[in-house]
Amino acid sequence: MDNLNFNVPINGISNEQTKNDNLENNRFTKTYYFETEFVGQNEDFKEIPVGYIDKTVCGCGLTSVALENDLNTIVAVPNVALVENKVSQYPNIRFSGEIFGVYGGVTEKEINAYLKRTKIIKIMVTYDSLYKVDFLLDKCRFIIDESDQLLKHIKLKVKGTNYNVYNYLLDKAREHKETVSFISATPTPLNYLPNWISEIPQIKLRFSNVVKMQPILMKRTYPFKSLQEEIIRPLNHNEEVTIGNRTFKKVIVFINSVENIIKTIKDCSLDRNDVAILCADSTRNDTKIKGYNRIENPNNLPKYTFITSSGFQGIDLLDDSAINIVVSNTTKDHQMINLLTDLKQATSRQRNKKNPNYDTFIYIYNQSTFEKSENELLDIINDNRQQVESNCKLLNELLEKKDDRFAPTLKTFSDSKLFNTYSLEENGKYIFNELCFNADKFLILETRKQFTKGFNVIGAFDVEPIIINAPKIRSPFSYETLLEKYRLSLDDETVIFTDEEKATENYQIIDTYYKQNKSFTNNSSYAKKMLKATGNDWLQIYYEVRNTLKFQRYPKKDVMKILNNIYTKYGIKRKAKENDLFEFNINYQRKIIKGYYYIDILSYQ
Repeated sequence: MDNLNFNVPINGISNEQTKNDNLENNRFTKTYYFETEFVGQNEDFKEIPVGYIDKTVCGCGLTSVALENDLNTIVAVPNVALVENKVSQYPNIRFSGEIFGVYGGVTEKEINAYLKRTKIIKIMVTYDSLYKVDFLLDKCRFIIDESDQLLKHIKLKVKGTNYNVYNYLLDKAREHKETVSFISATPTPLNYLPNWISEIPQIKLRFSNVVKMQPILMKRTYPFKSLQEEIIRPLNHNEEVTIGNRTFKKVIVFINSVENIIKTIKDCSLDRNDVAILCADSTRNDTKIKGYNRIENPNNLPKYTFITSSGFQGIDLLDDSAINIVVSNTTKDHQMINLLTDLKQATSRQRNKKNPNYDTFIYIYNQSTFEKSENELLDIINDNRQQVESNCKLLNELLEKKDDRFAPTLKTFSDSKLFNTYSLEENGKYIFNELCFNADKFLILETRKQFTKGFNVIGAFDVEPIIINAPKIRSPFSYETLLEKYRLSLDDETVIFTDEEKATENYQIIDTYYKQNKSFTNNSSYAKKMLKATGNDWLQIYYEVRNTLKFQRYPKKDVMKILNNIYTKYGIKRKAKENDLFEFNINYQRKIIKGYYYIDILSYQ
């Protein structure tokens, strides 16, 4: 490894280039240069260096180096899917030994049996199962793969303890800092990590032959509808589909929402045998995807493969024809595929260079959130912080009183995604989760910069994109089209819906909503929520308030009037108060303008 230091470039990269890169990346103590496709193809690179490593590109084979050399090694990864994907690839022509996977359900007996039968220890373990094999760290190299995912584990507990996985794993890394390596193509900035990580070697890998991905950009107001109408439905009706300059018969669709995957499958009436799904391994997800196959063979994918962000980190897909499609709804945090991590991960999963679509991906997205100025985003971020901090203080006060009358307020907090994301319980009290909040703040602001650099992903991939403009003809399966047809069918018996139309969620929502309410709403999302809340007056009030109050400025008296009218509709004898807005998880600001009170509705949690 000594001949791979910063001053001795690999494979003919000039010392002058090395010098220039050193000036640009002065936090790095070493930069390794490669002209090979995979780092393991260089004869001098047979061991991962100790340190905090920015590998810059996904799929460079760095993890394979750790698994295929003759050193005892433990590789910690974020999820079970990544363990299973890697383990299934061995033994092979490069490594004849056994890679042993450790995760929930793997017992001490099974681990000991593996240790007895193997000559070289090669274990892949999920972050939350490291405790099962941490006794081996004294005699193993310790690799923390996909280390940018660490912060997501700050609330996950080590089994049987109150110790969170994030702190546990970093404590073990600190104990073994002479043998630990953090690996990521999108590493977390050091200021979000413990100080000691800044003191270990800072390492960067640079590649001269990086494949430039060709993005086919489809900016759409409703990305999931666009996926259905422009790609999935046509492909279901025909042998193949052409988008831009690419024709394909199979798709690998990256969506950060299991619910939207299932909705797409059902809406488009896809044959179950043509579908496979890869998502986080959990009982909850198994319930959602019941009846559909999980991905078993990355070499032979079905016509429609759907993958969430919990599934695609670090996996290898080797299909010979499928094209990658990334769907990102930036208006909803949990459905957002961001440019700093997930987009880069998703578009690099295809490893079969014989695939004609190897270097291309379709990106369907909206970007309303990131069209805001940085100051506007900061205002929203800071408002969220202030609200969570205030809620923590109030919640602690209510808990001290131990009064059952406060139960509804406590439930409101516990049901709030914002509060749950940025709060922690310590010693029976709730505190603001500073680390998680700052990491997300960084992610939001940096993602915005990526979206405004050039034209979205152009700046990220340095390739002129193919831009596909939205079709001007409205889909025959859209909520709007089916609503118009449904209204017409009430007066004209000759208007008949096809079986395919009736199979869509849009039709089912319109039909059920009308039968229950004898009325219509143009807002499909609102209709869906109200139907789910049938029989629950509180939830229906909740959704109706949020649907009625728009993101604008109101005289305070008008807001109170709106609330009072809704309360009366549901038989609630209550005079509306400004603080009621907190119960509906509405972010707002009160302002006094020329002596009059106004309320600015800013956002919904």
